[in-house]
Amino acid sequence: MGSSILSQAPRLLLSRLEDGSNATGLAVEAGHPRSIFSSSSHSEMPSLVHAQRLVNASYSENSETENTELVDLLVACVDAISAGSVSAVNHLLARLGRLASPEGESPMHRLAAYFAEGLAWRASRMWPHIYQPMQQKGGLALGGEGWDDAASAADSASFWQALNEATPLVKFSHFTANEVILGAFEGEEAVHVIDLDIKQGLQWPALFHGLATRNGGPPRHIRVTGVGRAREEVQEVGDRLMEFAEEIGLRLEFHGVVDRLEDVRLWMLHVKGNESAGREAVAINCILQLHHSLGDSSGASLRNLLELLRSARPKVVVMVEQEADCHDQPSLAARFPPALRYFAALFDALDDSLPPSSPSRRQIESHFADHIRNIVACDGGQRVERYQPLRRWERLLSTAGFSCLPLTERCRLQAQLLLRAFSSNYRILPELSPKLSQSPSCLPPGHLTLAWIDHPLLTLSAWTPSTG
Repeated sequence: MGSSILSQAPRLLLSRLEDGSNATGLAVEAGHPRSIFSSSSHSEMPSLVHAQRLVNASYSENSETENTELVDLLVACVDAISAGSVSAVNHLLARLGRLASPEGESPMHRLAAYFAEGLAWRASRMWPHIYQPMQQKGGLALGGEGWDDAASAADSASFWQALNEATPLVKFSHFTANEVILGAFEGEEAVHVIDLDIKQGLQWPALFHGLATRNGGPPRHIRVTGVGRAREEVQEVGDRLMEFAEEIGLRLEFHGVVDRLEDVRLWMLHVKGNESAGREAVAINCILQLHHSLGDSSGASLRNLLELLRSARPKVVVMVEQEADCHDQPSLAARFPPALRYFAALFDALDDSLPPSSPSRRQIESHFADHIRNIVACDGGQRVERYQPLRRWERLLSTAGFSCLPLTERCRLQAQLLLRAFSSNYRILPELSPKLSQSPSCLPPGHLTLAWIDHPLLTLSAWTPSTG
């Protein structure tokens, strides 16, 4: 065909070609009339058709019809791309272009628009002789540098602030991780936090306050090493943290490491490990970072990173990762259902807390659209958003010589407490039964999961190098 179906509608990058009605013949189940996410559909689903059970009707009977058709079209488009049917892809993307919009009133319309955009990106890469090549969006759509590089530092700061105000995702990660680190530092006089992605350093004032007010007095020396991509931002974060620490009577030493995580070496982390220098207690903070090391098919990137963490001899490594199974699926058809389920839960949660007209909602959803685009459009090393569930991380970290640490009941209580400021649909998993929680012989689980309704979003776990 002579013209591009990807350039005629700039926002969606989809064509507006005239076509008939959707004729995919796939059945769609309707659910709760107020949510696009079904609380009964968190289990593994073996086929693309089952992914439709995620999407429930919203707001009206007409919306229900459109929502089910949108999922129907997305599933059929994945099948058409997998089968190499260009004509079917044209037809389905055109239909999606007319129905879905990032400005749509319902979360399903917005979610479908972003998934359709990812499919359009994929089509343009598979058939460049048919579709006009598409320009990358800030280097993010096709992976590469990731979504928090130096060029996007300001946008990243704004995004995290908006996400922190609208959802408990950031607070769950920061405050629960801090509780684990405070436990590891109990009684220690020299402590060292290594943050593998310092961002704006928002996590650490609360930790400093906890150290300053702990029983027995604060540590005599605190060291923070922060890894980041933007030199100026890392330095500003360090200055702010040292100023805050001084105000509350703490001695803080800050080291900034400006480099890609895969290029960081042990000497850059300023770990004191010999007796003459004085041994310090080390805690490593790793929030939403490890999955970026999974793109190397040989596994060397992740092995090297985990070996670096072991070499620092930490008392604890706190890890937070997305709880979704989008990594080990070799084909788009296999990873599409878990990706749709995961982002349906996120968009449903955002819709519950922010109105459609909210600039913050649009900013947050646009950020997650970068992840959707990367998961849907990219393969191989260019697919950097490789979410995987805790059960897979457990195998990888155990093989690398780490043991999972049990979390205290205080960690659970801290996590549940912060949820009070948000929708009651958020919950902490696993939920202990009264009988289980009263058993003194029962060890607490080694992880906590933040869920929307009953669909996991983020999982925090704590690890330490195995002995022997």
